[in-house]
Amino acid sequence: MEKELISIIMPVYNAEKYLDRAINSVINQTYTNWELICINDASTDASLKILEKYKSHKIKVESLPKNSGTAIARNLALKMAKGRFIAFLDADDYYHEKKLEKQIEFMKSNNYAFTFTGYAFVYENGFEKKVRVPKRLHYKDYLKNTILNPIGVIIDTEKINKSLLVMENCDLAEDTRTWIKILKQEETAYGINEVLAYYTQSSYSKSHNKIKAAMAVWKIYKKELPIIKASYYFGCYAINAIKKRMF
Repeated sequence: MEKELISIIMPVYNAEKYLDRAINSVINQTYTNWELICINDASTDASLKILEKYKSHKIKVESLPKNSGTAIARNLALKMAKGRFIAFLDADDYYHEKKLEKQIEFMKSNNYAFTFTGYAFVYENGFEKKVRVPKRLHYKDYLKNTILNPIGVIIDTEKINKSLLVMENCDLAEDTRTWIKILKQEETAYGINEVLAYYTQSSYSKSHNKIKAAMAVWKIYKKELPIIKASYYFGCYAINAIKKRMF
């Protein structure tokens, strides 16, 4: 039986140092029925030149006329996506070669709509910090521990409306807002506690400023919840965020 198409969404901004690694991690997947949609967000380095080198019927490349941010880039890629399954990859991150194969098998054998995998923080000195993930996440679980990383997520659009993946255009935590939006629909996210993706900790990463990232999450919680509950869940979030990165 023909494998289902996976659309992998990748925003790109000034990622020349990492871009070959990210793209090749997709090309080398054991699951072969994928399309990679790369949105160049008005990069000023050699990113577009690198992207053009890989452009093919499987690797689509589009450019935004001006730098518009991760959410706008992802939303454009989402419009272009033809696959039943939607996956995410940032230009400085990369996949384990069996990520797509293992995750799609996990989803189809269990009839899951929303899944995520374990991942590792990769530091520029080569050190890796593995992040353990739970077997499942509900809305309140996620508020306590925003452990979902876009590079680990795959969504089945036959079960979850594609419109729910449209991200709000904000400076930080656009993905956090999206997962909350989906989980509030009484969806459950199911985890594979195995490192199948790698998240680069570098100055390129937009979320490297942890104080700004935390404040973005706090704004979301204040909007979502009464202040006492917001404070409680934010406290849990902060503790778990520290634990994720502790050596």
